[in-house]
Amino acid sequence: MRTPYIPYLKEVDMVEKQHFLAGWIGEQRPLTAMEITNFHANLQTNFLGGTLVTAFGQVARTEDVRRYMREGKKLANKHTEIMSKYLKHDDLPAPTPWDAYVLVTKEPPFSDKLMMFQVSMMSAAGMGNYGTAIAGSPRRDIAAEYSKLLGEVGLFAENGASLLIKHKWMERPPHAVDRNELMK
Repeated sequence: MRTPYIPYLKEVDMVEKQHFLAGWIGEQRPLTAMEITNFHANLQTNFLGGTLVTAFGQVARTEDVRRYMREGKKLANKHTEIMSKYLKHDDLPAPTPWDAYVLVTKEPPFSDKLMMFQVSMMSAAGMGNYGTAIAGSPRRDIAAEYSKLLGEVGLFAENGASLLIKHKWMERPPHAVDRNELMK
């Protein structure tokens, strides 16, 4: 689905009231082009992530990895519902999920380790996208909503990292020298 269409501006329109930044109380202004773009991109990312964890959850060999993938699917569904409501409020179309395209199989094409790595990378990218959306929205309610969602993805990513560590699938990345330790 294409990003929702908004008409071209015919002239420059300056913000005249502080209410442009509001969002919790009273009448809310329509979404800006940047807010629409961020919602649409984050919806697409969550649909992709939800589809991926659905597929991975079907084929994972380890029960705790399957459980983690189910948790990811619930999280992706929750986030898409929240973001879709903002677009629908302004009579804009929201993209649709891709879960129908997941094959009906239990045969794993990848190891649980690789699937967990992929989901970890998608979670990190999603957190970056949410941060960009926070910075791109002057409306306080939208920034607060994204902040809450960002925290939820952060906890999901942390749970994934704990699974990677538990199964000894996480290599320690290069890091700075601990000079204090060397001085002992």
